[in-house]
Amino acid sequence: MNKKQIDPKTLIVGIGFFIAAIVGCILIFAGASPKKREDIKSEYLPLQIQGWESAKIETLCLEVHQSYPEEWYGFFKETLIKLGIKLMPRQFEFPYEEILAEVLQQMDVQVLSDGIHCDAALEIDVSGTASSSRYGNIVTKWGSSVCYAGSNVSGTLTLSAEDHEDYSTSICGSVSTPETIFSSNCPDQPYDAPFDESSAEALTSGLTAIWGDEIAEIIRSLYYTGSASEEAMYAAAGDFLKGDLTTYPTIPPAEPATIETTEPSP
Repeated sequence: MNKKQIDPKTLIVGIGFFIAAIVGCILIFAGASPKKREDIKSEYLPLQIQGWESAKIETLCLEVHQSYPEEWYGFFKETLIKLGIKLMPRQFEFPYEEILAEVLQQMDVQVLSDGIHCDAALEIDVSGTASSSRYGNIVTKWGSSVCYAGSNVSGTLTLSAEDHEDYSTSICGSVSTPETIFSSNCPDQPYDAPFDESSAEALTSGLTAIWGDEIAEIIRSLYYTGSASEEAMYAAAGDFLKGDLTTYPTIPPAEPATIETTEPSP
């Protein structure tokens, strides 16, 4: 019995349809993936700082100083240094400039380069430290059971302009180490600690201190997906609008007064 032969043209057409279907699926999934919004209507937000209500800021000079842990090479770094090979360890950096430029653009505020006259200047000075916990079920590539799964970021945010007193506020953000962790999610050096989340929290708290809750709404609308830092900004803004970041000092109740009585001396 002769096997039925497939027409080469039919085979080529079939392969073409198959490839087209795969490409179509890829495009559909890519199009379905949320992207950073670009259709947000720009609207100027007045400042919420006492004494700055009448200030009109349309251009802003930005200066950022950030300090985070460097990447650690361990034994290999020491060996290479002894061999005379110079290494430039990487340092974690949060994209403060890029995020601020995008967020402030939605408020009709333009971030300009240094040396150009601006209506106001914003200076951010922050440092981050990693926090760690020891987990008995974890053995890292360095042979330890320590995971740097927490982070703390703190610093100051200062706004200055002519005819206005400088406004400075402390900013901070933190991520607590979890009680349990999987080995695949164990940051084995301070460089890999979750600084995106703590940095986003610190930056959001500082911006809301200047522009109020509405800037948190802009951040949440702008960054509903994207890079790790953008997603962290979205989460931080959402937490702030829920009130998670708005904490007020509690005044302990006054203790009842005690009256000491003494018997008169005979």
